[in-house]
Amino acid sequence: MAITDLYFKRKKRERGEISDVYSYDQLPNSLKVQIIKIIWDVVGDVNSPYGDASFQFYKDIDSILSRELGRFSISRGADSLQEDLFNFFLEETDLELSLSFVELVFSNMRFVRSRPIYPSPMGSPLTVAGAVEELNGRFDEHGIGYKFESDMIIRVDSQFMHSEVVKPVLKLLSDQKFNGANNEFIKAHEHYRHKRYEECINEASKAFESTMKSICASRGWKVESTDATKKLVETLFKNQLLPEYLETYFTSLQTLLRNGVTSVRNKTAAHGQGPEIRDVPEYLARYTLHLTASNILFLVDAARR
Repeated sequence: MAITDLYFKRKKRERGEISDVYSYDQLPNSLKVQIIKIIWDVVGDVNSPYGDASFQFYKDIDSILSRELGRFSISRGADSLQEDLFNFFLEETDLELSLSFVELVFSNMRFVRSRPIYPSPMGSPLTVAGAVEELNGRFDEHGIGYKFESDMIIRVDSQFMHSEVVKPVLKLLSDQKFNGANNEFIKAHEHYRHKRYEECINEASKAFESTMKSICASRGWKVESTDATKKLVETLFKNQLLPEYLETYFTSLQTLLRNGVTSVRNKTAAHGQGPEIRDVPEYLARYTLHLTASNILFLVDAARR
């Protein structure tokens, strides 16, 4: 269902009551209610036209969630398992657990994906793609710095960077030939969301290298599995992946590609930290993620064209 820009929302924007800065601390109760309504519209309940499928869906969510939390069940004796799950989500105060619930539910809507439209109990059809679009729109509306992309929750620091760079990269890497790079790039975002910044930088660098190896493999350019960034970048230039008339510009770019992401990794995450605990700052991990995404987007676009 499309998000309606009601009068009170417009007035809040006019008064400057809606912050441009993302929040990462909690999910407002009103947002949780909206998320539940999205789930309801897509999945329905046992009284919906696909009641058996709905019941199985909620049962599967309960099984996975209770197992991971070390409980026998999420059920608290409500009238239905669906109601128990929604109450659990509404009452949960831990942000990461709340986001885990959202991620689990939306990534397991797969059983309806074979049906383009899944009737809701109220008769307002909503596709799974539409549900994801509304979810991300609700995150934006509430100024919450998270998005659901590629079946996972990722943290968003800049809406422009996310929409223009990160999201296109996730789409490009969904191509089967980039499976390795896609897995590493997603892991980097997962580490970043959980504030494991050293691991984030390491996975980002691996994703960059894997992208280049995949491009070389698809073109039949010989590279070794042990080839590092320097060798891989040289192979791309040697085989004229990029136009010759930009040679002067790409001499500088080659240095950036060779030293940018990998230098950060080598200084912060590639080696043992020794006797002192190494503290990798958040801003450095964020910079590395964005630099990696930009480089991957540039190289894959060049390879496709």
